[in-house]
Amino acid sequence: MTEWDLYPDSEILSLLRKPLAPVIESIRNRGVWTLEAPEKDWRDLDLSASLYHVYVLENLDQASALPPYSKEACEWAFAFCYEACRLMSFRDLGAEEIPRRLPAYSGNPADASESVSADLFLRYLPGILRVSEEHAEEDPLCKRLREEAKRWPLSCAGLALDWPADTVETLLRNPALGTLFLDRLHSCPDPILEDLPVLQHALKLRSPVQSFADFRSQYP
Repeated sequence: MTEWDLYPDSEILSLLRKPLAPVIESIRNRGVWTLEAPEKDWRDLDLSASLYHVYVLENLDQASALPPYSKEACEWAFAFCYEACRLMSFRDLGAEEIPRRLPAYSGNPADASESVSADLFLRYLPGILRVSEEHAEEDPLCKRLREEAKRWPLSCAGLALDWPADTVETLLRNPALGTLFLDRLHSCPDPILEDLPVLQHALKLRSPVQSFADFRSQYP
């Protein structure tokens, strides 16, 4: 059963007619994170419907259907990036706040559903990391952001990171995610690639959409 089976067409259409929550609209359309004061809990923004709305829009944009939505992964990813921005903006919070505000994801980044759902917001993580490094590259916040980025190759394709091989292979075996991942790698001006044979082969295929079937035949 896919996520589409869980929501009748009428409910999805109703959802699409509604505007995104302002904070989500600002991120999706302008790449701008509008932040509440650090003492306010992001859960009070009541964003569950808008987060799923973003997934629906993303799915409609893809040539192949995305894996089912993971509410846990998407909400964690939004919270992680939102709190990272608050830690950068409100520097008086201190390093002791980092573990509390930026907990590690408790699920499985190698799972296709979780990877694509988290990517809806983790795709902004490389930019957040670059801004953070401009303040102080060895800052504890930068260290924590790099640590988490290593677990999510789909979202951090342009970073030189030691990605887990099982996560990369999961991406490449899925038509929608494999194409998206390779496309992001090809769009990087000078990507630094790790020694993963399965990835090295895929990157030799200069047109991900046309050659993905060939890739799958060699890595069934």
